[in-house]
Amino acid sequence: MFKITLAEPSYLLKPVGLIKELIGEANIKIDKDKLSLLAMDSANVSMIEFNLLSSAFTEYDVKQDVDLSVNFNNFHQLLKTANANSMISLSLDKKKLFIEIKGETNRSFHLPLIELTEEEKPKKTNLKFKAKVELNAKQVNNEIDAHGIVAESTMLVCSKDKFAMIAQGDLSDATTVFNEPKISLEGEKVACKYSIEYLKKFFMASTFCDDVTIEFSNDHPVLFTFKQLDKFSLQFTLAPRVEAD
Repeated sequence: MFKITLAEPSYLLKPVGLIKELIGEANIKIDKDKLSLLAMDSANVSMIEFNLLSSAFTEYDVKQDVDLSVNFNNFHQLLKTANANSMISLSLDKKKLFIEIKGETNRSFHLPLIELTEEEKPKKTNLKFKAKVELNAKQVNNEIDAHGIVAESTMLVCSKDKFAMIAQGDLSDATTVFNEPKISLEGEKVACKYSIEYLKKFFMASTFCDDVTIEFSNDHPVLFTFKQLDKFSLQFTLAPRVEAD
């Protein structure tokens, strides 16, 4: 039905390693253009979208669309037995996901498929945003860690010539203003607060993606996009942080 092979294991291994921190089980779709995933975290606070393009593979033979639901922790445990010089192949065998890892040795696994209900397969919603900012992902990650020292959430603030993060704790506060961000803004100013716990997980992607695009609006979900050109994209949508009275 299909066989796809990666000569660069990190294109799959690193995103899956991050995604498993947010979800337990999810559906993977493989079509003629890409391997993709769309899932909600268990708290229904964030949505994850991953697209690994066919151009990232050395072999991409997909005769018809395939849907595979797997446990992501188990999937990651098997994938991480590959090293940087390995080749990873995925196919379907005996109604299980067949994973072949070829390098200094040839290793194979059968991963059981699981059943997900339609309610467990989220539908993508098209959100519109007023602010769009492009930044170095590692810089943002560093500031998220710093703001996490003083508070559990941080506010993203965008004006026509400035992008900032502001965190207010019980005793301390933190403010970061980024130098020379690329900004596209509809209106005068946009600001919204988000959970630092989730931001820390999302920005694990800064270890394998150089840049991030941030899109948000007032009292609105935020969209973070990480990508490697012609290889993959990884997106996270996060609901605003609502403070208890």
